[in-house]
Amino acid sequence: LLNFEGGHFTLRDANTGAKTSIALDKGELSSAAGAPVRLELYGALDAVPVYIGIQTAKAADLINPNLPIPFKFNASSSGAAIQLAGDIDRPFATRDIELALDMSASRLDNFNALAHTSLPPWGPWLASGKFHMTSGGYEVSALQLRVGSSVLSGQGKLDTKAVPPRIDVALSAPSIQLDDFRFGDWSPEKKKPDAPAHKKSKQVLQQEADAASKQTQQMLSREVLRRQNAYLAVRVGQVVSGTDLLGSGKLEARLENGRAVIGPVVVNTPGGAAMMRMAYEPDEKDVALDLRVEAKKFDYGILARRIDPKSEMRGVFSLDVDVSARAQYLSELLRYGKGNIDFAVWPENLKSGLLDVWAVNVLMALLPAVDASSESKVNCAIGNFFLSDGKLSEKKIIIDTSRMRVTGKGGVDFATQEINLYVQPRAKTPQFLSFALPIELSGTLDDFHVGVRVVDVLGMVGQFATSVVWVPLQSLFGKKTPEDGRDVCGAAEFAHQ
Repeated sequence: LLNFEGGHFTLRDANTGAKTSIALDKGELSSAAGAPVRLELYGALDAVPVYIGIQTAKAADLINPNLPIPFKFNASSSGAAIQLAGDIDRPFATRDIELALDMSASRLDNFNALAHTSLPPWGPWLASGKFHMTSGGYEVSALQLRVGSSVLSGQGKLDTKAVPPRIDVALSAPSIQLDDFRFGDWSPEKKKPDAPAHKKSKQVLQQEADAASKQTQQMLSREVLRRQNAYLAVRVGQVVSGTDLLGSGKLEARLENGRAVIGPVVVNTPGGAAMMRMAYEPDEKDVALDLRVEAKKFDYGILARRIDPKSEMRGVFSLDVDVSARAQYLSELLRYGKGNIDFAVWPENLKSGLLDVWAVNVLMALLPAVDASSESKVNCAIGNFFLSDGKLSEKKIIIDTSRMRVTGKGGVDFATQEINLYVQPRAKTPQFLSFALPIELSGTLDDFHVGVRVVDVLGMVGQFATSVVWVPLQSLFGKKTPEDGRDVCGAAEFAHQ
């Protein structure tokens, strides 16, 4: 029995020279008669407590060059554990090593301190497979990864002879439950202290956003991304979100020469599909981002139930986003963005407050103003926008209800966060003494209001008085506008596709 205090335990890769050093507090080496030799180490990795246990053959068997060496390695830290076990053939220098691998943890974010970043709160999770160590690097075959009720299988490889080192991971699963991968209030940034009671100025908020962006960019800097190349492919036969059964799904991602590409990420539904692809490339002075999103008749009730499982929202939407930008900070990308943003929504029992995004909130603010009838049904809402230097300008805005056809113009300036929309409602059925005022929505993205302009009120007075003349003429010779809006809602297409 040998006890010792202090020292270091170092793991080193022969190809790259990369090493991990554990500062030891104490250790114990034991070799009882007829029992396996055992080494126990207690220390810390980056101030995080770590335990390591190594067990091998009996002392008499260790000195016999014809016998393989049984090996068992255990390590635990921060609620996570890893075990490698198997027999190692001799001589070591000419043979690859294969060991059984088992890992487990209550949550992925237990590794935050060791990873020096913020990881999602997913778990519990388990991983197992066959660990191979060769002259070229490391590989895990027959890999099985379980997160909650979702199980993925495949393989992973780290090639340390490549320059830079290359990581390849391929996984597949018959079924994935998206509830196992909820983010909650997780953020990749460090948690900030509670905000003060007084309201912060726009300048202060922008400074904080720039500081947070700078911190994120440091973690995803050009130098950091160029340290390795990585490739990930995931194929899923059935994607499940709560009780919603979706179709197949896939995810591809790669990190190559300092450029990260996530996508295509594809999720199919019985009636539609959604695809996303994002490219991120940092330079010495700024960052570039390209975003492509396509959704065709996607059931947004699925998204609502992801937020609130009891939600009864139903409807479908189509979305086409093709935007690129280059800016000093991530928080400034929309200010310098260019491209197209188009959407079409066919809602059922649409309610505000659940999908907290500005486009939905704007729609919900406008609807009571343009058509307050409780009997009216929203057939569709269509928006085609062009983004140039951070200014979002309309090509087409239409809201169609069973009683009203609403057209609009305006847009958003992402540099100032200001929004200004002007919409003109018109009754589908000519009415005597009608009084459908144009509506203006103005303010900022998080603080806007709906109102009318004085000049529009004065102009409407004349139309109000003369309706007794033009309403009969319009009824006789005017083109009928269908109540269900099929002339516009059924033909919503995105011109730049």
